[in-house]
Formats: sequence, C-alpha cells, structure tokens
Amino acid sequence: MKIDVSHFLDTFLQESAEHLSTIESGLLKLNTAPGDSELLNGIFRAAHSIKGGAGAFGLSHVVKLTHALESLLDLMRNGEAKATPESTALMLQAADFLKVLTASRDAECPAGMDETIAALEALAAHTTQSPAKAVSGAPANSSAPPKKAPEADYRVIFAPEQDLFASGCNPLLLLRNLAQVATVLSTKLEAKNLPALDRLDTSCCHLAWEVTVRTANPVSDLREVFEFVEDQARVEITPLVELPVAVSAGPVRVETAAVPDKAARGESSIRVATEKIDKVIDLVGEMVIAQAMTSELVEKFSADNHDRLKECVSTLERCIRELHERTMSVRMLPVGTIFSRFQRLVHDLAQKTGKKIALVTAGEDTEVDRGVLEMLGDPLTHLIRNSADHGVETPAERVALGKCETGTIALSASNLGGNILVEIEDDGGGLDLERIREKAIAKGLISASSEISDDQIRLLIFEPGFSTRNEVSDISGRGVGMDVVRRNVAALNGSINVFSQQGQGTTVRILLPLTLAIMDGLIVRVSTHRFVLPLTSIIETIAIREDQVINIAGKGEAVRVRDEAIPFLRLQQMFHLEKVSREGDEEDLPQLAVVVERGSLKAALLVDELLGQQQLVVKNLEKNFRRIEGTLGATILGDGSAGLILDVGTLIESLSKADRTSKEIRPISLVA
Repeated sequence: MKIDVSHFLDTFLQESAEHLSTIESGLLKLNTAPGDSELLNGIFRAAHSIKGGAGAFGLSHVVKLTHALESLLDLMRNGEAKATPESTALMLQAADFLKVLTASRDAECPAGMDETIAALEALAAHTTQSPAKAVSGAPANSSAPPKKAPEADYRVIFAPEQDLFASGCNPLLLLRNLAQVATVLSTKLEAKNLPALDRLDTSCCHLAWEVTVRTANPVSDLREVFEFVEDQARVEITPLVELPVAVSAGPVRVETAAVPDKAARGESSIRVATEKIDKVIDLVGEMVIAQAMTSELVEKFSADNHDRLKECVSTLERCIRELHERTMSVRMLPVGTIFSRFQRLVHDLAQKTGKKIALVTAGEDTEVDRGVLEMLGDPLTHLIRNSADHGVETPAERVALGKCETGTIALSASNLGGNILVEIEDDGGGLDLERIREKAIAKGLISASSEISDDQIRLLIFEPGFSTRNEVSDISGRGVGMDVVRRNVAALNGSINVFSQQGQGTTVRILLPLTLAIMDGLIVRVSTHRFVLPLTSIIETIAIREDQVINIAGKGEAVRVRDEAIPFLRLQQMFHLEKVSREGDEEDLPQLAVVVERGSLKAALLVDELLGQQQLVVKNLEKNFRRIEGTLGATILGDGSAGLILDVGTLIESLSKADRTSKEIRPISLVA
C-alpha cells in the first residue's frame, strides 16, 4: 500500500520549527531557573511532540536525537538531575542539529550529531548510575560495565480504526518504528474486516496486526511508538512467558509514494484563526448578494432605480473595504515570532564576547504583515549584534562606570497610527560622535569643512563600509551590517532614526508600514504625469511663493516655512518632464508643495496639482518594466491609467547627500 504523506510531512516540519523555538527559549531560561518544573515540562513536551511526529514519518535521525534529549530532560523533571551551564549548552547544540534535520524533508544528518547524542546519553547514564553507586559503595572510578537488562517477549496488538488515514498516519511506519526498539519475532496480519473488492474504500484502514517482539527495553518504550494514535486504534501490549518460534527476524518494510518536494520549491503557509476566515466568508456572501442586486439594476436601469443602484454600489464599496481589512489581517503575524529567536543570538554573542547581556522584549503581540516581518529579521539581527559588540561594555568596564555588570538590550514593538514602531535600545557606551565624524572624513563621506548636525552624524553609521572598529572580528568590523539595515528598511518604505547619549546608551527606532500590499496615497500631478505619495510620509501641503525659495550656495534650494528652512525639490526638473505653463493670472498665484518626512529629515516637493486621496494596490514595477530609482512601485488609478509611487526616503536621502557633499542631485529618468 502506498500512502502519500507529503502534505502532513510539510505540516510536521512547520510545527517542528515552533516546537524548537519553545525548546530554545526554554533552555535559555534554564540558566536563571534551573529547577523550574513548569519550564522543564514545557521543553519536554515540545521535544516529545517532535519525537512522536518524526516517528510517524520514519525520520529515524530525529527520533534518535530527540530521544536522547528527552531522556535527560525527564531526569531533570523528576529531580534526578539539575540543569547546569554545561548540560544546557549540550542541549542547545542538540536543538541546533534538530533545526538542520527539520529544515526540509531531504535534510542530511549533520556532522557531529552522533557525538552530541553520545554526550547526552553519557550525561543521562552518569546521572542515573550515580545514586546506585552511592548506595552500593562502588568506587566512583569503577570501570565495571553496567549489567545488561534481561530481554523479555511481548505480544503487540495494533488494530487501527477505519478513519486512521485521515489523520495522516501510516500504520506501516509505526510498525517500522516498533522494529527499531525491539526485535520482531513474528507478524500476523488480521484481515477479517477487509470488505469485498467491489465495496473496498481505499481511504479507510481495514487491517490489524499482531506482532511478537523481544526487547530489553522497558514496556514504556513500546507504548511510546503508538502514543500518538491511542485515540484512533486499539493497542494491547502483553508480556509473554514462553518464547515463541521465530518466524521473521527482519524489520517491517514500508514503501511510501514519491512526491515533489514543496519545501524545496519555497512554498510556505501560515496558520489562520478560524474566526478570521469566517468573517471573510461572511463578507464574500454579502458581496455576492450586492453584486447580484447591482447586476439586476444595471440590466433594468431607469431613472426610478437610480437611488437603489447608488445604495448597492455603496454596499459593494463597504464590503470591499472590509474585505481588504479582513484579508490583510489573515497575513498579520505577531512580531513575537521573530523576537523569540534573538534570545539565542544574544546568549551566543555574550559567550563570544565574554560580556553579560540580558535581552528584554516587549510588545510581542503586535501584529504586522508577514512580508514585512520576514524582511525585518535581518535588520534586527544586525542591530542587536551591533549593540552587543559596540554598545554594551564588558562587566569590568561597567562596574568601573558604576553600572550593573549585566548589560541590557531592550527590543520592543508597538503600533503607531498605520505603522509599526520597533525600538532597539541598549544601556551601553553610546555613540562617539567625534570618532564617527573623523572616520567619515577619512573615508571621504564628508569634507572636513562640512557643517552637519548631530542627527546627520549618527546616520553616517549606515553608510556602506563604515565602521569605527580598527580590527575585523567574526561579529563586526567590516561596515556591512548597518548598510544592510538601511537598505532593508528603505525597501520596506520605512524610516530609521538613531538617538544616543555617550555613556548612557543608544536607541534605534524603525518605523514601518503594517503592510506592503495596499496603501493610502495622495495623488499629485507633475506636468502631465500623475504620481502617488504615501500618506504616512506626508506632514502637510502648503502654498509657496517664489520669494520663499532660497538658494544655498552649492547645496541646492530650500523653502522657508514658519522660520524653518526645508530642502526643496522640483519634481518636474528631477524627472526631466516638460514644463506646463499656467494660464493668465495663474502664473502669479502661489505654487503647491507637499512637505514629507523620513525619520528626522524633511523635504518639500513641488507639484502642480493635488488630485485627491485614494487607497491603492501596490504593483511591482521590476516584474513588468524595470526598476526606476526614486519609486517604490506602481499602481492602477481609478481611470485605469498607471501611476508611479514615489519613494520618499530615496528623494530625501538624495537631498541629504547633496547637502553633505555639495554634489548635484542625480536626476531620475522615466525613460526606459
């Protein structure tokens, strides 16, 4: 019988990642709470779940590793062993191997895994043998081999229910797992419930098995093979006194259908709460009704039913708006799904650097679009590594400064309007602005005579190749990480700010949109073209006169707004568009400018007309055309024409760089 279990295997691999996250975070907490029984139970349950699922799919390497891990955890749960830094490090290593083994269905056994299993087994054996030696008075260095447990024979009856296949379980895989913990002496197939061929339902299990085995393992090991199907099968394990005649001594052979590997193709899935799906289905039902009513009114349109038609269209608009919100909520995931991985990162960095660092997280339940969440992982990793390596001092340095010897890195997330605010804060030494300035001058990023603000100096750390380290380590020093942070945040249409006080610490704030698929935008006309500005980047729209525009020698234009000089950018010139002259007296009227911001930087963008606000679907420009510098993508406007979505961050950055280096702003061309 061939059973396609590929779908269930993919689900198991995804669930294993969640269980491993629980194991890893729990093991890290064991360092501060080695005797926490609830914590140990949680780790044990997660390891046990991986072991049970791996056994059902015949992943013998995973079963072997989790069994060794589980045995040591069980001793800790029972109070027979205590977690130590050494044992915790060993179990974390086992968790790392499990990550490799469950990363994909064709994962190979990593080098060094057998040594880790042997170390876990030796640690568990040493723990269990120690009390016995103490009672018997055996010397601690006795090399006498432990007595081998006597073998016993058991009859195992396994009678699955007919709907066993629906749970994704293959009974032959369970029998193969049984053959791994005991020697099979005989196998009897029971087929009395097998119906006639014309009534055979291949989706049901009609067979049962009676297996006689011999093993020195306890009967609990035999029961573990079937523990995940106890509710769907009759399992009886009975010890035998007499030794039966051996009929078959070979393992049960199992054949499974070969299927394409979805994991290799990069497919993925997310879990969605049932109530979210129910609400989407309800909305779709309302839309179907409204669409039917609208179609009927259009076919029989007359002046009398004009008001009813408007009501139906209004209902459709409401349903579409709600459907958008509900659909977006399906893709929303809590940031805690990536926050949890950084506990291990900080633990490893502390071990490498010899520092004492604690990671404190907050706002783990804050939800964000899955696409944003996936791209947020790398920037946060680099920022935390930077805080641990550059920010937090060594214990001796901290004590000398009157600080607690354990440094703190705080990672938090919160909602801010239609955005998510992520903050990484450390209580380390802060940024040395003078040193940053010197390095920037040495690398030619700024001139020695440049007059730039402290905020601009702090942002220099995000320049490619910039680092204040003189030596390169495996953690930092190449000036690559912070550049990656800036590029990833910019790709998410987000902004990043740095706040620091020397000797007190540094805070990095990242502001990101909740989703990248749909956005609210302001449509503007520049010459004969229409552009979209993200609404979250807009501060205000103002009317300006030419006498408000001032020229700063070698640094471009600025506009004075309420005693503040804001860099000024003429989009018509930047995009090389033809100038459309205004008629008659309009030439003397004030012009329109949209003031936008990215972090602490602002810019005023000159436009010809404001066309209104609209909710827009963001389309990838590179797939159908090519990348245009200064744009985030494109969208389809209400009349069916295309409009470019401007990247406010790139526009402001071009002005900022021109201000620092006294170079002309490089024009952006719309020509293919």
